Amino acid sequence: MSNSAEVKPERLRQAQRRKGQLTRRNRVFLILAAIFLVFIASGYVKNIVASLLVEVVPGQPSVLEEVTKAEFVIIRNEAALAAPFTGRLEILRPEGERVAKGTVMCYLVSEDGTSLEKTKRLAFIAPQAGVVSYHIDGYENICNSQIWPQLDIHQLTDLEKRLGAPMSGDAKEKKVIPGGSFFVKVIDNLSPGYLYLETTSDLGRELKTGNSIEIRLEKLDNLLIRGNIMSVAQNGDKLQLLIRIPNLPETYKLRKLQGHIITNKYRGTVLSEHCLVEKEGNLGVFIYARGKVQWKEVTVSGRLNKKVAVEGLSASDLVITTPQLVKEGQVVFFPRRLSL
Repeated sequence: MSNSAEVKPERLRQAQRRKGQLTRRNRVFLILAAIFLVFIASGYVKNIVASLLVEVVPGQPSVLEEVTKAEFVIIRNEAALAAPFTGRLEILRPEGERVAKGTVMCYLVSEDGTSLEKTKRLAFIAPQAGVVSYHIDGYENICNSQIWPQLDIHQLTDLEKRLGAPMSGDAKEKKVIPGGSFFVKVIDNLSPGYLYLETTSDLGRELKTGNSIEIRLEKLDNLLIRGNIMSVAQNGDKLQLLIRIPNLPETYKLRKLQGHIITNKYRGTVLSEHCLVEKEGNLGVFIYARGKVQWKEVTVSGRLNKKVAVEGLSASDLVITTPQLVKEGQVVFFPRRLSL
């Protein structure tokens, strides 16, 4: 009986040891499996997080413009009328209204003392069809219909000096119009206008009379206008241009405009320079297609101010603008789509 009793505890101890060893092995296995799963999961999480930072833009065609900043003087066909005597203005046709030739626009009233017999009331009639303006800037001397047919660039040399101190202002705001001063004008907004420019900048190409030219006007939401060069002159270090604009926009209150002369154009998809990715000596970009990153070769047609115009893309291509976050063949989740 005693031998049998001694055997059972020994077997029990051996069974418990084996069970403990299995438990330890299971625990190690589970820990290793957990580490492996965390490693795998962290890769996916990292990929998902990186994908959320990836940005794409459509490869739609555009134009990269090389420009030169300039200030333009607007020269229009306008007829200004001066007050023959000092008086008070009575407006019939408001600022900005288009009137026919012969329309009474306003009256100038002069009252000497209190006697009604001494009151003078003179009607001012539109000398031509156009837009009424009471805004006077002093340039009316150069923009009158008498010299309009003979207008050339030599008349505009040192324009500011020739005009002297302009009698500018808004006649609507004045209680009294001084005798001898311009106070109302009619601008022919249907006939071509002109832009005059003096610049010391290199416009990047030879300019000749008759050449076409494109300009963007800042104050008019970068409006693109086209014209033809009527006169070119070199005055010392200054290049002088007189540009004819067939359809000058409504700018009757403005005389000077800031803008840009377009000196060159590069066509293609316009991207930031850092979007380019070199592969085996060739330039290309990463595009997002079917959930993955793919490399596509492009041709650079122009570079300007850290931007490039590239050819070889279609509007359906989604160009990755954050190439530093991805590599070719990588799966990308939920890229953020931007517009060019």
